[in-house]
Amino acid sequence: MTGGVLCSARGTHEWHCFITPQELYLMAADAGLSLAHAAGLSLDLSTGRFTLTDDLGVNYIAAFHKPARPLVA
Repeated sequence: MTGGVLCSARGTHEWHCFITPQELYLMAADAGLSLAHAAGLSLDLSTGRFTLTDDLGVNYIAAFHKPARPLVA
């Protein structure tokens, strides 16, 4: 990064196409997945590095797992 503020041109994103964390959780549950962990991402403009946060409002990541099936005898 060369410093300054990162920004996108107006109209770059189609916000109605973005999904919320809650929508993602529901889709994952419908697919038989369970949430393992979710975290927000925050960009430190001075270092160009991301850190994990509790704020899922803008940028977030999530990990899911498929529960093991019980063994049938």
